[in-house]
Amino acid sequence: MKLKFVFSYLLFGLISLLIINTKFTSSLAAEELQKIELDKEIKKGKFLIGLKQYLGGKNDSFSKKKNINFKTDKGFLNLLSSNGIKHKSKQITITWVDTPLKNPTTIKRIVFGPFASYESAKKQAEKLKEKGFETTVAYPKNWEVWIPFEDGLPRFALKNKIFRKIKNFQITPVLRTEYNVIKLEGPIYIYAEEEIKINGVNFGKNFYLTKDLYGTWTLVQKIEFDDYLAGVLPYEIGPNSPLEALKAQAVIARTWGIFNSDRFNMDKYH
Repeated sequence: MKLKFVFSYLLFGLISLLIINTKFTSSLAAEELQKIELDKEIKKGKFLIGLKQYLGGKNDSFSKKKNINFKTDKGFLNLLSSNGIKHKSKQITITWVDTPLKNPTTIKRIVFGPFASYESAKKQAEKLKEKGFETTVAYPKNWEVWIPFEDGLPRFALKNKIFRKIKNFQITPVLRTEYNVIKLEGPIYIYAEEEIKINGVNFGKNFYLTKDLYGTWTLVQKIEFDDYLAGVLPYEIGPNSPLEALKAQAVIARTWGIFNSDRFNMDKYH
């Protein structure tokens, strides 16, 4: 009887220790994580690419049963959340949960568009800024320009509509472990020294999950800018093209990438 009690006590202690180690607060790391500064990343030779958008929402075709599974065959995965959660494991499963809000909020804005391109939307946003309006260039389905709704706004010559939505819940990511379920906040950083499989497909080694303007989430990959160029170049001009042509195309691709790196600033990726 005493032996059983000691064994149970040790087992409970081990489980408790595992749970405690899953969650701890590292305020410095969490604060740094919240500041995804896109300009600084470019200067350091890093590129943040949006791989999968609208995660957790109605248009999410990537999350299986509202789950995303990260796995590595060698080594360990590391997870760091903006609310100080840190977790290390061979496999990480994140689930999207609709969390009711105690105080529902009303979202209201003026929407201009759709525009045929980012450039035309940005041009219109700059014109509105010159008139003193706070603008956001967004891409829910097409390029749009948003300004906050206020009473007494003037009539606009450009086609627009009033967007209204009552927000009753928010899409929340949770970490599911063998022992508990932990609420996460974004950005969420997941990384490993080896290739990471996401829902069974090899993607890379460094990822963020970031919240977008539409209440859903985006899977963002962080890579070296040179690796980005090496990835796109063969599809743009062909790997067997003459060397000098490949060099010229690399310069064009690099210039285009950096020039357009502010397209998705609102969603925290290039």
